[in-house]
Amino acid sequence: MRPMSSSDSQRSAPVNDFEEDPRYAASVREAWIAGAYWVVYTIVVTAVAWTLGYGKAAEEIRYVLGFPEWFLWSAGVATLVFCLIPYVLIRRYFVEVSLSPHGEDGDATTRTGDRTTLHDEAGDTA
Repeated sequence: MRPMSSSDSQRSAPVNDFEEDPRYAASVREAWIAGAYWVVYTIVVTAVAWTLGYGKAAEEIRYVLGFPEWFLWSAGVATLVFCLIPYVLIRRYFVEVSLSPHGEDGDATTRTGDRTTLHDEAGDTA
């Protein structure tokens, strides 16, 4: 393999030719939201289990519906509550985008309250 010469570097495409797909920004934002949700969920479940069950003798642990109290509240109730949160997150912060290679199906989106509407290139609602 030969080393790159100065004439080779001049043939490369200019950096300004790159056009970022607007769908990329939306997907990065949504990934951060999902990651933050997971971190908060993990912290809450761990904190609840730890505060209710850590360091207690077996005789001190109370049982509810046959489960240790710490398990019921952390894995049961907290998980049920955290199953409702993604619904709100998706309805409020996530955007529906076209998955076609160049956004032919409509890459512009409009937010109206809780709903996101796609528009085609002519501006018509899809």
